[in-house]
Amino acid sequence: MQYLLGGYRFFFFDYMDAIGVSRYLPVLIYRRGKPDEAAYIGYRLEAFENELGKFWTPSVKTASSGSVDAVKLAAEHIRGLGRGIRRIGIEAAFLPADADAALRQSLPECEIVDAHFPLERLRAQKTPAELRLLREASERAARCAKDRATEDLAGALEGAARDFYEKGSNERAGVLSTSPTG
Repeated sequence: MQYLLGGYRFFFFDYMDAIGVSRYLPVLIYRRGKPDEAAYIGYRLEAFENELGKFWTPSVKTASSGSVDAVKLAAEHIRGLGRGIRRIGIEAAFLPADADAALRQSLPECEIVDAHFPLERLRAQKTPAELRLLREASERAARCAKDRATEDLAGALEGAARDFYEKGSNERAGVLSTSPTG
């Protein structure tokens, strides 16, 4: 969700999204080609985030207390957009079963489809700043791997040289080696 909200992520649920027996479920409603009809449905504590101007959507409803509440508020907003909405895309992997059932019950005239593929394509698009960060991370990872490989090789060569020296010294002294490499 955060890539659709310009990087916004509610800090309160950074590590766990459970709320009692339900879940935190932020909902973004976007009607194709009509950003002026977009809405964000969030948890009731996100009202303060709204006051800080964190959301780009013209409509923000921070009144949910769980996944079913959030979906019912979303369905209410969708019905308010008027007739003509026949298909709703969801990200099924992230929609709790109770919320899915509530959505289907609230909007029985709409076909609910998994929008995983188009959302993945959106996630794949990166800003120049994101590309710079990805490039830097990749370069750092490659440098780390190269440094590690160099250290491993140096350690292996040192071990081999030590084994060779010990084997030669022992043979010259007439001593049998008990090391696994000797």
